[in-house]
Amino acid sequence: MKILSIILLLGVLCVLNAQEDPLYSSETDVLLTGYVAFNGEWVNNLRSFSELQSDKGFNLSEASLLTTINSSNKLSFFSVLTYKPRLSLNFMFAELSMKYSVSEEFNLKIGRFLLPINPINSNYFAPANVGIALPSFITNHKLFPLNMNGVEFNGNIPVADAIDFNYNLLGGSYYKIQQTAEGVVGFFGREGLYMDSDLKAVKQRLVRVDSINSFVPQMYWGSGFRTELGFYNNLKIGIGGFYSSEESTKQTADQKTVTTNVDLFAIGADFRYSIFDFDLNSSLWFGIEEPVDSKNFVKKDYHMITWDLAYSGFKDITPYTRAELIRGMTKEDRTRILFGINYRPSYDFTFKLEYIRYLQDFVEEFDILQFSTIYSF
Repeated sequence: MKILSIILLLGVLCVLNAQEDPLYSSETDVLLTGYVAFNGEWVNNLRSFSELQSDKGFNLSEASLLTTINSSNKLSFFSVLTYKPRLSLNFMFAELSMKYSVSEEFNLKIGRFLLPINPINSNYFAPANVGIALPSFITNHKLFPLNMNGVEFNGNIPVADAIDFNYNLLGGSYYKIQQTAEGVVGFFGREGLYMDSDLKAVKQRLVRVDSINSFVPQMYWGSGFRTELGFYNNLKIGIGGFYSSEESTKQTADQKTVTTNVDLFAIGADFRYSIFDFDLNSSLWFGIEEPVDSKNFVKKDYHMITWDLAYSGFKDITPYTRAELIRGMTKEDRTRILFGINYRPSYDFTFKLEYIRYLQDFVEEFDILQFSTIYSF
């Protein structure tokens, strides 16, 4: 938070010093918006989860206040204050940044911001997403963090008629978070911890992750990028990547504690195509954890692919579906299939109903039923 306070102070000083510039307006535009979401969830037929905690519930799942301050046509401030169950105070500020626009082709952003290396991660707000559950590679933070404290350069460069090139280059610090519990009952974000019929093994994983999360989160440095080509407003193709080096500690068989640096690499591609009121989105991501000490630590790799399809031809109702395939270090595939309906009769209210089916060989198949009521203002 100290870093963010310094950034905001510098931003205020910039505004005060720029008042004589004719490019800056004498009146500041302030836009406040936000939403409140209540969710109901039921995790059905997953014994490793239902025997350890409640498998159903209804509660406030998310509330956000978004503030945009346009002090001029060049300088603006943006913040997102978010409440979620089990979310610590430090992480409630999802964004707190200052943006300086030199031109459409070049913008500078400083502060805390959502990583734009995937379009879902940079726009994860409940009213903006057609479904309730976000893709697993977004919620488990295995490939890249949710946000970063640092600097981002971005811009839009027209290439030809109806063809645009967008870019994002970023670097800074971020907090390492383990598989944190998301949602009302705390299942999303740590699905992999429960994928075992051995209750003892599940308990050990939960104890380990909770003990790590009980300490002050460690901060690391990382960098990332994203490039995107847009064609005629209905086709977008993007490539993103992230790199960082983190520290990992474990106990060996002879009870010695060893520590090593782990290089994290993630690369992914995505495309979005719209035709005849159908919207098709897909993301393919690869991640590698490469330890320097290969004797005591194991190299891990992850493959994840998602397909989303939604139909917006009806007036207020949008049916949608998603398929996900995830492969972790055990080389065992986990498939998640999702169906849902989004009903938004007005800007103020959104209602969602969603069914999720988990398919895998190493634990029984199970499903989740959830619904959401969102009030936007």
